[in-house]
Amino acid sequence: LQIIEPTSAKPAYVGEQIAPDRFLIRLNVSGPTELGTPSVEGLEPADFQVFVGSPSNAADQATVISGAYVQGQYWLVAQAPAKPAGPDTFPLVVRLGDLASATQKDAVIYQKLILDQVLVIDRSGSMLDPVVSPKITAARNAASLYVDAARSQDKLGVVSFSGDNVEPNDDATLNAQLKDITDVNRAAAKAAILGIVANGMTSIGDGMQKGANEFPVRGSAIGEDWLVLMSDGMENEAAFWDSVRPVIQAAGIRVNTIALGPNTDQALLQSIANQTNGTYYYVDVG
Repeated sequence: LQIIEPTSAKPAYVGEQIAPDRFLIRLNVSGPTELGTPSVEGLEPADFQVFVGSPSNAADQATVISGAYVQGQYWLVAQAPAKPAGPDTFPLVVRLGDLASATQKDAVIYQKLILDQVLVIDRSGSMLDPVVSPKITAARNAASLYVDAARSQDKLGVVSFSGDNVEPNDDATLNAQLKDITDVNRAAAKAAILGIVANGMTSIGDGMQKGANEFPVRGSAIGEDWLVLMSDGMENEAAFWDSVRPVIQAAGIRVNTIALGPNTDQALLQSIANQTNGTYYYVDVG
């Protein structure tokens, strides 16, 4: 069992100690080395126990709200436990019953970090590969967990993009406007994500521009502006990333990129994250 995130280098900020918020956990669960350390499938969120602090203290146990298998990883959404006044940084411990345990020191911080966050989802035809476990399914699962993990003070929106081999035109769709996190808005965003269908070509620039347009219109005055790009990165139609990059950078928008599976333009997605002070992730096929 390996905790990919949060870590001390990339901690989870869960808000005030007296009334903390949710956070997202990404895990690898691997089989024995003699079998080539395969990814273990078939686990449920209830199979994991999460602690912020010491596993020996029942008050430190977090509640696992939801989870999904995302192309070789398990992503969990957990509700952080309340803490008394005092230290604001704690270790994260995840257990898989009595089989395995993993710890990340200083991975959870009880401080506020307010985000205006737009999920930008690739719905091009290549996201239907591979047939057994298509990338679009992984993107929907991951995006739904981002919605679950969004905190009460955050705002969240959803954009999807493809391409129709016609230019110049806009090949992105605003599936859910950037809105406050309420039960109603959370459910609406998840419904919009589940309704995304993959087909066509790939215009990353159109998707990024559509997402960036939400911040000045519906963003908060104090939230950091983040785009989360979920894609295989194989852009083949304008607008391309390079054409919208100056606007994204000038606005101070951070882009976190998630490369979904093989045959992905990892170099491009790494470059997008690096150029915007974001974080790059690779998620393999299980």
